[in-house]
Amino acid sequence: MTIQTIAIENLKISPLNVRKSKRNNIKSLSEDIAAHGLLQNLVGYQEGKKYCIAAGGRRLEALRLLKKAERLPKNFKVPVEVKDKDIAIEVSLAENSAREDMHPADAIDAYRALIEDDKTPEAIATRFGVSIAHVKRILKLAGLHEDIKAAFARDEIGISAAQAYTLTEDQALQVELFEQYGNCDWQVRSALTNEKIKTNNGLFQIVSLDDYRAAGGTITCDLFDTEGQGYADNPEILLDLIETRMAEIEEELKAEGWQTVERMSSRPDNFYMLNHMEPEGRKDPSKKQLTLIETLEAEQRCIVEDDPEAEHWNNDDLRDIDRKLRSIDAGLLYFTAEQKEHGKMLLFIDNSGKLVQQPIDLRKKNSATAKSDAPKPDYSAKLVTDLQRIKTLAVREAVAGDGALALDIMLFTLARQIMCSGYASDFPVNIAASDRDMTVEESLMTQSDITAVEILAAPVFAKLNPETLLEDICVMDAQDKSSLLALLVAHQIQDSNLGWGDSTAQLDRIGQAASVDMKKAWQPSVGFFERLTKPVMLKILDEQCGEGAAENCKNMKKTKLAAEMSERLAGRDWLPEPVCFKSCDD
Repeated sequence: MTIQTIAIENLKISPLNVRKSKRNNIKSLSEDIAAHGLLQNLVGYQEGKKYCIAAGGRRLEALRLLKKAERLPKNFKVPVEVKDKDIAIEVSLAENSAREDMHPADAIDAYRALIEDDKTPEAIATRFGVSIAHVKRILKLAGLHEDIKAAFARDEIGISAAQAYTLTEDQALQVELFEQYGNCDWQVRSALTNEKIKTNNGLFQIVSLDDYRAAGGTITCDLFDTEGQGYADNPEILLDLIETRMAEIEEELKAEGWQTVERMSSRPDNFYMLNHMEPEGRKDPSKKQLTLIETLEAEQRCIVEDDPEAEHWNNDDLRDIDRKLRSIDAGLLYFTAEQKEHGKMLLFIDNSGKLVQQPIDLRKKNSATAKSDAPKPDYSAKLVTDLQRIKTLAVREAVAGDGALALDIMLFTLARQIMCSGYASDFPVNIAASDRDMTVEESLMTQSDITAVEILAAPVFAKLNPETLLEDICVMDAQDKSSLLALLVAHQIQDSNLGWGDSTAQLDRIGQAASVDMKKAWQPSVGFFERLTKPVMLKILDEQCGEGAAENCKNMKKTKLAAEMSERLAGRDWLPEPVCFKSCDD
């Protein structure tokens, strides 16, 4: 291996040179060589009468450019370190790997060439000072179809898309997906994995990966996943194993004394309304547990004596001791035989894939505690929601016609979120644009003059082109911008948070600022009264029309009474409380 000086005509860039992507800045490199000379020799190997350059392709192109411009001496020869062919390729890879501008595509074929030359991934990693995982990822990319690798080298697809295609070794499928999705990595990944289950799914806490593999299940490894995860190719095998495991757990629970065990495919919709059972039995701690409890409590006292102001919530040691004590106490609790006799164990998998065992008490609650002395409300929760929604619709309509108020509301919402650091439920205005329409049952709106914001906005939006939206807005005059702002802010006034936090009070403030007159905007219809109970309707009649009116109507059927209510209360300026704006001082 010696350095030889060789005429440019006898040099060519090796087809094995690792740099296949476009070589940039050749002209500037040629100017530097012209000014300072060739400061670094090329590296190549002899092939017939020619010498193939494996390292220094950019320098060779720069020298050719100078020769073409007749800026090199006629007898100029290029210094080339001539090496064995496989060594020259390794030098090329090592030299280019150190360059920040090396395209990942350049390393793919070079690594594969070394593998084909009987080099192991471990040997390549050691030779170039990279991780074995890095080498395996590059080799995974080398398994892509040639068309996809070429597109990657030309930057027609990015590294994320190239990585996504490696989730299948079927090159025909790679090409099919490439023609369909191109550079859209998430669509490629979805198409290849939508029927698979990721290996970090909670289901693998019920059945281990080893058990899954032992049953014949295979894994597609995702070498580019940051957590080193992959995909289970055979979800049916996994689900069968889980079903078998749940059946085993059911038998184990019955053997423990549970009279009823119910296996379910998912968490029941009424799960949080069920009478969950807490263990009533408590066994005495063992000597070992007593010793540990005494030790932990002694440590607890020492910490508090040293720092009388120490609190569990801000002291890591106290929190750790408290956690250990609670863990010991939880281990002493158990469900009694009576509980198991009168209870039911629910067995299901939650949304995270975790297996849940939740005991339910089937005994009825004590009637003395179950009954409430609180009077039954006049309006059902569903009707209250609809009435609040009607109020919101009226506020929307008013704000939609007042650009100045809309700006005030937007500034108020932003400032309050920053200054008060409240919850989302404290604000009736959603400043992250939502296109959710607000609907109310038609029977409640027969006596309403409210126009939906969607209808008010339609002619304005029809004049705007989504493709040139910014340009259209920029050329609007101040009045048109104010109108558009009003419509957009009005559309973001929502009913979803009403009843939570401070949002109901804030909506009332906005309604009062917009001078909304609910008595003009909406009147209770027959459909509204039909949603009330007969005693509530009679109570309203009693309050609004006198005792005689209620007495005269008490024998009416409910549907006829609802029509009578609508007629008698018309013009009396009466509104149900949920639809009225409360004073800010209330």
